[in-house]
Amino acid sequence: MGVVRFVASAVMAALFLTIAFAPVSAQQSVSDSIATAKQQLIECFDLTSQAEAAGANVSSLTASLNDVGTLLSQSELAYTEGDFELSQSLSFQCINRLANLLSESLQIRNSAISERSIQSLYRVLFSIFGTSIVLLAGYSIWRFLMRRYLQVEVVAD
Repeated sequence: MGVVRFVASAVMAALFLTIAFAPVSAQQSVSDSIATAKQQLIECFDLTSQAEAAGANVSSLTASLNDVGTLLSQSELAYTEGDFELSQSLSFQCINRLANLLSESLQIRNSAISERSIQSLYRVLFSIFGTSIVLLAGYSIWRFLMRRYLQVEVVAD
């Protein structure tokens, strides 16, 4: 009888501990997913600002980031109200949308940077070409004027 009572007590204690600590782990999981979404959102905003600084058009990306920010705010609100399932769902939606936005913003930033460096190369080449044309034209005009107005007479001995 003592063994049955011990096993029943152990099962009851394990069941109690499982029920007591299950919400804590669910809260921690939701909190972690919200923190991940926040970090990815910050990262995506940084990439977007870098792309904008490089000269890219980021208006559609900014609108999408604002939508994701709204979802994240709703997720945090659901978390503070204790609706962990909704909060978890919204934070996962944020993370999934941010994964696409991160790759898109990275691609836009890289293309803007490469386009900017190509434009800089063209500017340098056109400057060199223009300077060469001006120097060549100046030299040609100088030679023409020298021949026309400064004719040297050769004196024979």
